[in-house]
Amino acid sequence: MTENELFDYVESELNKSFTKISTLKDTPASKVYAYKHNNTNKKIIQRISTHRNDEIFRDLRNIRSPYTAQIYEVCSTDNEIIVLEEFIDGTCLANLLSNHQKLPQDKAIKYMLNLCRALEFLHANGIIHRDVKPSNIIINEKDEAILIDLSIARLVSGNPESDTNNLGSAGFAAPEQYGLSQSGKTTDIYSLGVLFNIMVTGYHPTVKTAKGRLGKVIRKMTSMEMNARYQDIDAVRKAINKLL
Repeated sequence: MTENELFDYVESELNKSFTKISTLKDTPASKVYAYKHNNTNKKIIQRISTHRNDEIFRDLRNIRSPYTAQIYEVCSTDNEIIVLEEFIDGTCLANLLSNHQKLPQDKAIKYMLNLCRALEFLHANGIIHRDVKPSNIIINEKDEAILIDLSIARLVSGNPESDTNNLGSAGFAAPEQYGLSQSGKTTDIYSLGVLFNIMVTGYHPTVKTAKGRLGKVIRKMTSMEMNARYQDIDAVRKAINKLL
């Protein structure tokens, strides 16, 4: 079976058993739909993207992590990739942080530790997320933070000196994501630090920075120099645990 035939087969089988219930995103580069199983009511996500990072989704297919969405199936055509993944029921963190709202410090720390586990899983599999931000985090029914959307993730590689494409979200993307150097594990640490600051202050660290020991941790996470940040997520998790 060719890739195109597999793509058509997955689409056909999906529509036999599932009903599309909502469109979560629809842009020229990316489309995201929610489906519900006709018998079990189980929900899944379908992503169709022109950003070709097929290898990442294939590597993660059917590997279970409690703090990321499980990847069920992956196939592609010459121009796009289709991914079926777990639907995470819950509330988007962006909604909780709108209008400069902030979270209690203990709640923010709890979510940060969840996200550290998510990034530990990805980094252990050689994957950099590159888009850690509130809209890519769902707070599930267990009050846990789940990291979603690997659309612009990349594999760790020591070859190129800088990222080929400048991808990421303004305000959360690390300096190296703008072509200054190659993104790496500390790229996700930078974005996580920005997020941490917003959770506890309601503002980006360039506007208002957390104080005390917490602020010291965030400043190290969000250093402009990659070598000055924590060098792995385990170090970040240990530093955050000391804030408890």
